[in-house]
Amino acid sequence: MAENVIQSWTERFPLVLEDLRTLPQDEVIIAEGPGLFPECVYPYLAGQQQAMWLVPTDAVCRGCRTSRLLSSYSQTSDPAQALQKLIERGMLLAAYVKHKAAELNLRCFEVDGSLLVAEVGAIVEAHFMYVLKTPNCSLDKPGSA
Repeated sequence: MAENVIQSWTERFPLVLEDLRTLPQDEVIIAEGPGLFPECVYPYLAGQQQAMWLVPTDAVCRGCRTSRLLSSYSQTSDPAQALQKLIERGMLLAAYVKHKAAELNLRCFEVDGSLLVAEVGAIVEAHFMYVLKTPNCSLDKPGSA
């Protein structure tokens, strides 16, 4: 399941770029979403500070899934197994993002549930203060600034 998700979201990445290209180029844009894998985003960065990934720990991934009442797995023949598979997929995707970010020397912050949302927001804001002082990257071709 995780491999299929990675492949399908990677194939859709050009559509994300199309959407981002329509936004004003003179403003800071924060793009968020499950398909923004480090290896997809990396060629479009003017610098490593232009990107950051928030990745849940296994405990947070498990907690988020079990606290949501999703009918998609409760309507299966084995809801417990379906839930477990979704949790495992989430963990595999988080590990994948952490691994790819480390390979490319990009910032990855592990969300373990110990911080308040505002505290995580402050960490993200501090990271992106660099972006406010540098020109925006161009999304027209990989590596362009």
